Amino acid sequence: MERHRVRIEPEIRADTKRVPSFDAFVRAVAAEPVAGQAPAGGRGGSFPPRTFAEQRRDDLLGHESIRSLAR
Repeated sequence: MERHRVRIEPEIRADTKRVPSFDAFVRAVAAEPVAGQAPAGGRGGSFPPRTFAEQRRDDLLGHESIRSLAR
């Protein structure tokens, strides 16, 4: 996630017509949640991309067909 954030951050910062603010982007892709601030909005509502990716990874790795491969 960090590698992608670094690559697109200059474009996000330069985009003057973006709907969510640059601060919302930074909060959404932060390595750790920012204390005292709500998650970013946008199409995903209050579900930041990092949270989605981490939960999706856990779900996939916890799936029975994947766990059985490790045996």
